[in-house]
Amino acid sequence: CGDPYNQSFQVGIEPNGIADPFAASIVWNEKIYEPDRYRLIGPVSAQVGGDGRVCVFLRSRTKWPYKYADAYWDDASLIVTVPGVPSPP
Repeated sequence: CGDPYNQSFQVGIEPNGIADPFAASIVWNEKIYEPDRYRLIGPVSAQVGGDGRVCVFLRSRTKWPYKYADAYWDDASLIVTVPGVPSPP
């Protein structure tokens, strides 16, 4: 459409395992505005809650109602790290 801010992408983690995509406790990464390009979205990190469960969300939003406003997610991963230990690259 020519608008570089038409479509945004985000990854979110709900640190208590709550499967509600509208929960206020979700930690989202900054919006990424790069449609039509394969790239890393994220990272995002959150302290895991007492139950040891998390819920991960992938979100794409568009401003303009076009027929083809698809979003494709590939090779997603969740890496659990220990505080004070460097995470893998």
